Amino acid sequence: MNQEPANRCPEIDVCRDLDQFFLEVVQTVRRQRVYEATAGAATYVAGLLADRARAGEGETCFDRPLTLILAEALDKVGLQRFERLRQIGDDVLYTTGFFVEHLESRGIEQHYVEQLGARAYATAGRMLFTDSPGALFDELADRFPMFVALVHDVADTLTASALSSHKKLLEMYEGWLRTGSVALAEALARSGLVPLRGNQTLQ
Repeated sequence: MNQEPANRCPEIDVCRDLDQFFLEVVQTVRRQRVYEATAGAATYVAGLLADRARAGEGETCFDRPLTLILAEALDKVGLQRFERLRQIGDDVLYTTGFFVEHLESRGIEQHYVEQLGARAYATAGRMLFTDSPGALFDELADRFPMFVALVHDVADTLTASALSSHKKLLEMYEGWLRTGSVALAEALARSGLVPLRGNQTLQ
Protein backbone atom coordinates (compact mmCIF):
# COMPACT_ATOMS: atom_id res chain seq x y z
CA MET A 1 0.00 0.00 0.00
CA ASN A 2 1.36 3.40 -0.96
CA GLN A 3 1.77 5.67 2.03
CA GLU A 4 0.21 9.15 1.86
CA PRO A 5 2.10 12.08 3.38
CA ALA A 6 1.08 12.59 7.01
CA ASN A 7 -0.53 15.95 6.28
CA ARG A 8 -2.42 14.94 3.17
CA CYS A 9 -5.62 13.03 2.62
CA PRO A 10 -5.86 10.74 -0.45
CA GLU A 11 -8.01 12.26 -3.17
CA ILE A 12 -11.39 10.72 -3.87
CA ASP A 13 -11.34 8.36 -6.84
CA VAL A 14 -14.54 6.42 -7.45
CA CYS A 15 -12.61 3.80 -9.40
CA ARG A 16 -10.53 2.79 -6.39
CA ASP A 17 -11.46 0.07 -3.94
CA LEU A 18 -13.72 1.72 -1.35
CA ASP A 19 -12.40 -0.31 1.57
CA GLN A 20 -8.84 0.69 0.78
CA PHE A 21 -9.82 4.31 0.16
CA PHE A 22 -11.64 4.73 3.47
CA LEU A 23 -8.92 2.86 5.35
CA GLU A 24 -6.35 5.37 4.05
CA VAL A 25 -8.57 8.32 5.00
CA VAL A 26 -9.28 6.94 8.48
CA GLN A 27 -5.61 6.20 9.07
CA THR A 28 -4.62 9.69 7.87
CA VAL A 29 -7.11 11.36 10.23
CA ARG A 30 -6.10 9.01 13.03
CA ARG A 31 -2.45 10.03 12.69
CA GLN A 32 -3.09 13.74 12.28
CA ARG A 33 -5.46 14.03 15.25
CA VAL A 34 -3.68 11.37 17.35
CA TYR A 35 -6.77 9.26 17.98
CA GLU A 36 -5.92 6.39 20.33
CA ALA A 37 -7.59 3.64 18.34
CA THR A 38 -6.22 0.19 17.60
CA ALA A 39 -5.56 -0.85 14.02
CA GLY A 40 -8.45 -3.32 14.28
CA ALA A 41 -10.91 -0.63 15.33
CA ALA A 42 -9.70 1.74 12.60
CA THR A 43 -10.16 -1.02 10.02
CA TYR A 44 -13.66 -1.73 11.32
CA VAL A 45 -14.66 1.95 11.09
CA ALA A 46 -13.22 2.17 7.57
CA GLY A 47 -15.19 -0.91 6.54
CA LEU A 48 -18.37 0.58 8.01
CA LEU A 49 -17.90 3.80 6.02
CA ALA A 50 -17.17 1.86 2.83
CA ASP A 51 -20.32 -0.24 3.30
CA ARG A 52 -22.42 2.91 3.78
CA ALA A 53 -20.87 4.49 0.68
CA ARG A 54 -21.86 1.44 -1.35
CA ALA A 55 -25.36 1.25 0.08
CA GLY A 56 -26.20 4.95 -0.23
CA GLU A 57 -28.98 6.50 1.80
CA GLY A 58 -31.65 4.28 3.27
CA GLU A 59 -33.58 3.51 6.41
CA THR A 60 -31.64 4.12 9.62
CA CYS A 61 -32.25 3.35 13.26
CA PHE A 62 -33.44 6.95 13.72
CA ASP A 63 -36.58 6.34 11.68
CA ARG A 64 -38.13 4.89 14.85
CA PRO A 65 -37.48 5.49 18.57
CA LEU A 66 -34.00 4.16 19.27
CA THR A 67 -34.92 2.81 22.69
CA LEU A 68 -37.65 0.70 21.06
CA ILE A 69 -35.25 -0.65 18.43
CA LEU A 70 -32.69 -1.49 21.11
CA ALA A 71 -35.34 -3.28 23.19
CA GLU A 72 -36.41 -5.30 20.12
CA ALA A 73 -32.78 -6.28 19.47
CA LEU A 74 -32.31 -7.40 23.07
CA ASP A 75 -35.39 -9.63 22.73
CA LYS A 76 -33.72 -11.57 19.90
CA VAL A 77 -31.47 -14.57 20.43
CA GLY A 78 -28.28 -15.91 18.91
CA LEU A 79 -26.84 -14.52 15.72
CA GLN A 80 -29.92 -12.40 15.03
CA ARG A 81 -29.51 -10.63 18.37
CA PHE A 82 -25.82 -10.00 17.73
CA GLU A 83 -26.40 -8.63 14.23
CA ARG A 84 -29.21 -6.32 15.35
CA LEU A 85 -27.09 -4.92 18.17
CA ARG A 86 -24.08 -4.46 15.93
CA GLN A 87 -26.29 -2.72 13.36
CA ILE A 88 -27.57 -0.29 15.98
CA GLY A 89 -24.03 0.53 17.05
CA ASP A 90 -23.02 1.04 13.42
CA ASP A 91 -26.03 3.24 12.65
CA VAL A 92 -25.45 5.46 15.66
CA LEU A 93 -21.72 5.77 15.00
CA TYR A 94 -22.22 6.61 11.33
CA THR A 95 -25.13 9.02 11.75
CA THR A 96 -23.73 10.93 14.72
CA GLY A 97 -20.38 11.19 12.96
CA PHE A 98 -21.60 12.21 9.51
CA PHE A 99 -24.99 13.80 10.13
CA VAL A 100 -25.02 15.33 13.60
CA GLU A 101 -27.21 18.14 12.24
CA HIS A 102 -29.85 15.48 11.52
CA LEU A 103 -30.02 14.73 15.23
CA GLU A 104 -30.11 18.40 16.18
CA SER A 105 -32.94 19.13 13.73
CA ARG A 106 -35.02 16.40 15.38
CA GLY A 107 -34.21 17.52 18.91
CA ILE A 108 -32.26 14.35 19.71
CA GLU A 109 -29.52 14.74 22.30
CA GLN A 110 -26.24 13.44 20.93
CA HIS A 111 -24.88 12.29 24.30
CA TYR A 112 -27.97 10.17 24.93
CA VAL A 113 -27.77 8.56 21.49
CA GLU A 114 -24.08 7.84 21.93
CA GLN A 115 -24.82 6.03 25.20
CA LEU A 116 -27.31 3.76 23.41
CA GLY A 117 -24.85 3.09 20.59
CA ALA A 118 -22.13 2.22 23.10
CA ARG A 119 -24.51 -0.10 24.96
CA ALA A 120 -25.39 -1.89 21.72
CA TYR A 121 -21.72 -2.50 20.89
CA ALA A 122 -20.89 -3.58 24.45
CA THR A 123 -23.76 -6.09 24.55
CA ALA A 124 -22.80 -7.44 21.12
CA GLY A 125 -19.21 -7.87 22.30
CA ARG A 126 -20.28 -9.90 25.34
CA MET A 127 -21.98 -12.40 23.03
CA LEU A 128 -18.70 -13.35 21.35
CA PHE A 129 -16.73 -16.31 22.68
CA THR A 130 -13.33 -15.32 21.29
CA ASP A 131 -11.26 -12.57 22.86
CA SER A 132 -10.21 -10.59 19.79
CA PRO A 133 -13.62 -9.71 18.28
CA GLY A 134 -15.03 -9.12 21.75
CA ALA A 135 -12.19 -6.75 22.55
CA LEU A 136 -12.93 -4.83 19.34
CA PHE A 137 -16.53 -4.17 20.36
CA ASP A 138 -15.45 -3.35 23.89
CA GLU A 139 -13.11 -0.71 22.46
CA LEU A 140 -15.85 0.74 20.26
CA ALA A 141 -18.19 0.84 23.26
CA ASP A 142 -15.72 2.24 25.79
CA ARG A 143 -14.50 5.01 23.45
CA PHE A 144 -17.69 5.58 21.52
CA PRO A 145 -17.59 9.42 21.67
CA MET A 146 -14.00 9.34 20.42
CA PHE A 147 -14.97 7.19 17.45
CA VAL A 148 -17.86 9.55 16.70
CA ALA A 149 -15.32 12.40 16.65
CA LEU A 150 -13.07 10.34 14.37
CA VAL A 151 -15.91 9.70 11.91
CA HIS A 152 -16.87 13.39 12.06
CA ASP A 153 -13.28 14.37 11.21
CA VAL A 154 -13.31 11.89 8.33
CA ALA A 155 -16.50 13.53 7.02
CA ASP A 156 -14.88 16.98 7.24
CA THR A 157 -11.75 15.68 5.52
CA LEU A 158 -13.77 14.23 2.65
CA THR A 159 -15.68 17.49 2.26
CA ALA A 160 -12.45 19.48 2.13
CA SER A 161 -10.96 17.00 -0.34
CA ALA A 162 -14.01 17.29 -2.60
CA LEU A 163 -13.78 21.08 -2.54
CA SER A 164 -10.10 20.83 -3.40
CA SER A 165 -10.90 18.53 -6.32
CA HIS A 166 -13.53 20.96 -7.61
CA LYS A 167 -11.00 23.77 -7.40
CA LYS A 168 -8.49 21.75 -9.39
CA LEU A 169 -11.16 20.99 -11.99
CA LEU A 170 -11.94 24.69 -12.34
CA GLU A 171 -8.23 25.48 -12.69
CA MET A 172 -7.96 22.83 -15.40
CA TYR A 173 -10.92 24.33 -17.27
CA GLU A 174 -9.49 27.85 -17.03
CA GLY A 175 -6.19 26.52 -18.38
CA TRP A 176 -8.00 24.98 -21.34
CA LEU A 177 -9.77 28.28 -22.03
CA ARG A 178 -6.40 30.04 -22.17
CA THR A 179 -4.50 27.47 -24.20
CA GLY A 180 -6.98 25.19 -25.95
CA SER A 181 -4.79 22.28 -24.81
CA VAL A 182 -5.94 18.92 -26.15
CA ALA A 183 -4.48 17.20 -23.10
CA LEU A 184 -6.52 19.41 -20.77
CA ALA A 185 -9.64 18.82 -22.89
CA GLU A 186 -9.11 15.06 -22.61
CA ALA A 187 -8.59 15.34 -18.84
CA LEU A 188 -11.83 17.31 -18.52
CA ALA A 189 -13.62 14.69 -20.62
CA ARG A 190 -12.35 11.94 -18.32
CA SER A 191 -13.99 13.87 -15.48
CA GLY A 192 -17.28 13.83 -17.39
CA LEU A 193 -17.06 17.41 -18.69
CA VAL A 194 -16.85 18.32 -22.39
CA PRO A 195 -15.47 21.85 -22.96
CA LEU A 196 -17.11 23.89 -25.73
CA ARG A 197 -15.06 26.70 -27.21
CA GLY A 198 -17.98 28.55 -28.82
CA ASN A 199 -19.61 29.94 -25.69
CA GLN A 200 -16.79 28.98 -23.33
CA THR A 201 -18.87 26.65 -21.21
CA LEU A 202 -18.76 23.07 -20.07
CA GLN A 203 -21.23 20.43 -21.15
